[in-house]
Amino acid sequence: MNKKQNKKALSPIITTILLILVSLVLAGIIFAWAKSFGSEQVAKFDEPIENSCVDVRLQAAITGANSVSVINQGSIPVYKLRFLIEGDGNSDKEDIEVNIIAGGATSVTTIANLIGKEVTLMPVLLGTLKDDSTKSEEFPCTSAGIALV
Repeated sequence: MNKKQNKKALSPIITTILLILVSLVLAGIIFAWAKSFGSEQVAKFDEPIENSCVDVRLQAAITGANSVSVINQGSIPVYKLRFLIEGDGNSDKEDIEVNIIAGGATSVTTIANLIGKEVTLMPVLLGTLKDDSTKSEEFPCTSAGIALV
């Protein structure tokens, strides 16, 4: 019993179109995934903002339960101060906008009580996006952080 079976297959044109569509979808997924690795470049004085962190030098001291005196001895203006406060089994982060010019000084008041806690003060710089100089972007200088006692 040799019977011919009626087998229907996709035509070569439809198969080719489906392969092209699958390839395009995969290429789009890979492109979106790879694009997430590149972040927007933030610049200060037409250089990557990371280079400016080297020129940030802060001197700070706790002057009260929730006040800190800060002097900017570097050549870069500081936009914000980020306080990382650890103690009593928990940690907290507080940002305070200060705009300390190079060579300037200020006194800031925090919400948290700083006495008896480990406090790290981190400067935050304000830069512009390389692709769009009208947009500003904050950049915390983790390498320029100082511990307050």
